[in-house]
Amino acid sequence: TDLATANVYGDYTQLGEAMSNFVSNAVKYTPIERTIEARLRREGNWYIFEVQDNGIGITPEEQAKIFAPSYRVSNDKTVGIPGTGWGLYLVEKIIKYHHCEIFFTSEFGKGSTFAFKLPVIEG
Repeated sequence: TDLATANVYGDYTQLGEAMSNFVSNAVKYTPIERTIEARLRREGNWYIFEVQDNGIGITPEEQAKIFAPSYRVSNDKTVGIPGTGWGLYLVEKIIKYHHCEIFFTSEFGKGSTFAFKLPVIEG
């Protein structure tokens, strides 16, 4: 299947918000001289949308709370970065509403990858 014509069931607006949140977070938390990659790939019967950066990353302690309502990572590297702490909480709710999976990996000082997967709809 050509990824340019990937078909999934879901709310276009909500899934767009989820994708936009991942990208905007990567932009906010990645210094300008570093990189961000957004990818859509197929893995078996799933499409996986992921955004990878080599920004500031998230400590293991903060990772446990990353999807909590109004939670924001707070350290000397995030001072002055705007946000409410509701974005990832809402993204998680959107993805769970679609009965799909959201996941991430992160290493403090090295970056993060946030992703969600949606089932492939053939034809």
